[in-house]
Amino acid sequence: MLKRDKHKKRQSIIEKNLQELVRKGWLFIDGERDGLQVYKPTQHGLKLAEKRLKSLGLHVDKLNDIQAIDKNRVGNSTPE
Repeated sequence: MLKRDKHKKRQSIIEKNLQELVRKGWLFIDGERDGLQVYKPTQHGLKLAEKRLKSLGLHVDKLNDIQAIDKNRVGNSTPE
């Protein structure tokens, strides 16, 4: 139970940071893929977003997607 709560809290922090980066214009939402919300960098926001996301422990791929959040699996690694 504790592990599930930790995962939920971390995902919540990541989502808040991604939403903030979208508001600042560093990222934009590029639709959904396989049930995942996909974020991509804007041209001027790439370096700024990269630094912020690395501090959260997220992988950054300059050419493709920055991060996808699976809204169906918050706090649970297996589908119900």
